[in-house]
Parts: sequence; C-alpha cells; structure tokens
Amino acid sequence: EQMAIIKTSEDYMKRQVRELVAENKKLSTNCAAADEHIMELNRQLGNYEKDKSCLI
Repeated sequence: EQMAIIKTSEDYMKRQVRELVAENKKLSTNCAAADEHIMELNRQLGNYEKDKSCLI
C-alpha cells in the first residue's frame, strides 16, 4: 500500500515537473520577444530624439 502511495506521488510530481518546464519555456519565449521589442522601441526613440534635435 505504501509503495502505491509513493508511486502515485512520484507520478504526480513528474507531471508537475513537465507542466512547469513547459510553462517556463513559454514564459522564456515571451520574455525574449519582449526584450527584442524593447530594444526596437529604444532604437526608434533614439532616432526620434535625433530627428527632433535636427528640427530645432
């Protein structure tokens, strides 16, 4: 009986690990995309500031 409880617990933990790994991968991908977007926006801001200073 105790072995069955341990096996059930182990299966549950393995399933949790798989779910967490998948969630971590998804969040890491989203984070990388957000970082790229931030870099692009900063580049655009720099261009805007440069153009703005040329007009003044």
